[in-house]
Amino acid sequence: MDHRVDLPTEIVSLILENVNQKDLYACSLVNHQFHAVANPLLWCSFGIKSAANFQRVMTGLRESNPPMGRYVRHVHLTGFVTDMQLMAFMLHTPLLEDLLMEDGRRLTNISLCRLPGCCPRLKLMLLRGSDITHRSIQVLANACHGLRILHLDECLRLSSTIFATLAAGCPMLNELTIDVGGMKEFDIYAHALIATNEHARARVYGIARAAAMDLAGLRVLTQLTVRNSPAPFSQHLLVTSDRQGRVAWPYMIDFRLLGCYEVTDNHAITFIKEHPTLVGLALEEGDLSDVVLRAISLSLPLIVYVGLSFNGRITGHALRHVILDCEWLQYLRLVGCGIPASEFPEASPECVDMVNGFLPLLDHLDSDAIEEIKLIGFRHDNLDDAQLDDADEDDDHLDNEDDLWIDVYDTDDGTAAMIDQFQQLALFGNLLHDVIVDIRGNDDEEDSMDDL
Repeated sequence: MDHRVDLPTEIVSLILENVNQKDLYACSLVNHQFHAVANPLLWCSFGIKSAANFQRVMTGLRESNPPMGRYVRHVHLTGFVTDMQLMAFMLHTPLLEDLLMEDGRRLTNISLCRLPGCCPRLKLMLLRGSDITHRSIQVLANACHGLRILHLDECLRLSSTIFATLAAGCPMLNELTIDVGGMKEFDIYAHALIATNEHARARVYGIARAAAMDLAGLRVLTQLTVRNSPAPFSQHLLVTSDRQGRVAWPYMIDFRLLGCYEVTDNHAITFIKEHPTLVGLALEEGDLSDVVLRAISLSLPLIVYVGLSFNGRITGHALRHVILDCEWLQYLRLVGCGIPASEFPEASPECVDMVNGFLPLLDHLDSDAIEEIKLIGFRHDNLDDAQLDDADEDDDHLDNEDDLWIDVYDTDDGTAAMIDQFQQLALFGNLLHDVIVDIRGNDDEEDSMDDL
């Protein structure tokens, strides 16, 4: 007797939506019903790692009936892809939403200017190592108005006008990673060459200020990473308002500026006090001091990640302060800060970098080390009395500077209660957009915070 019972297709679909890729392929071979449900799911998301793999995918796209390209949503290209290959692929995937291109050395404007027209529903694009120019960005912004995430790593022929273009065409963009080191308008080496020419120097700073204001026009950004930032751009980025005079990026939760040359403590503190909802903050390759760590302690109650690599004035004493003061802190990146590992015996060997094979310096502090430091508290055995007195005097000076930063717990609009409610979310850096809207309040409340 045949006891097989055909499940409703809706039930099969719900089951297979929770199956991994390998098992999904096995399920597609069970029977015609499972194959009909599993096959579109298999085509929904996949990666291409080699030319042979790419050829098999293209064969499937061309020969499938009904066409499987209409189910493709997420594609990760990790191998070497050419303009011709990308153009052939995107003709079959009109509903593509996420496209990650890890190796873009052979991708140019030829293919990337055609991509938005073929895939107008793009929400995420990652491109690394391509020689694309502003022309491709202009086409992307004109066609893909729903773009939410854009990563442009090592794309060194872009122009500073990219920010105005994105602000005008991609109003929903909430995550941006960009390498600005190749932007000739304010290239750091060119700037160094013209530093004695006041007119040229003023022009470079004017361009940097305009670019920072354009970037501030991306109002809903929640995550921003800027790599290889030259001095003029870094300075303006931390203190610039948008063109309406409002605080830039009121919903920012993760900000990483890699290239803080000539950025002062005041630049950093201004940014910190205007963005109390930050969960992640990196200000690397600069000359920041312990005062910035004190500002983080007082103004960023949700902070989970802090990156201060290559800031040589950071001290171990201030690091212990920020660890003890920040309840949710999980990671400190300290590469190149010159902090002796002996000041933090709680750190595991994985947290230590051996310089020249014999000088152990702190590389980072992970969650295990931070948790142990919180349990132990301050260790005075590595500090002499004079150092402790100096540190206490520094703290007293900071405590008297009431207008240096704001404390979000001082507000009377229920902010403290809301922060407590969402602290668990902060551990994973996934604060939701509407949570931050509630924390910051409406525009009138933002104005009152700015006055503090």
